[in-house]
Amino acid sequence: MTTLAIPQHATPNRNRVTCNFDQIREPGTYVENRWGTLFRMPEDGVPANRPVAAKRASRECWSVTRVSRNPRIPLELARKIARNLGVATSF
Repeated sequence: MTTLAIPQHATPNRNRVTCNFDQIREPGTYVENRWGTLFRMPEDGVPANRPVAAKRASRECWSVTRVSRNPRIPLELARKIARNLGVATSF
């Protein structure tokens, strides 16, 4: 079982963990907070508490909220959890 490693500058709120996309250190399902885009970070995409393997280019910082530690949860369940955490979705 993976222990939650809350990244520096992350904002934990009970079960909600919000951080910048570049600060993701654990696999899971994440939702971008501004546009509601879903990101799935598989185990091999976040190697051993290191930065995500995926790279992005943007002028803005992407704030994301983890909705599940499971990167393969069904979309409907991800929407429901996001709604319960107060995060809007567009997927």
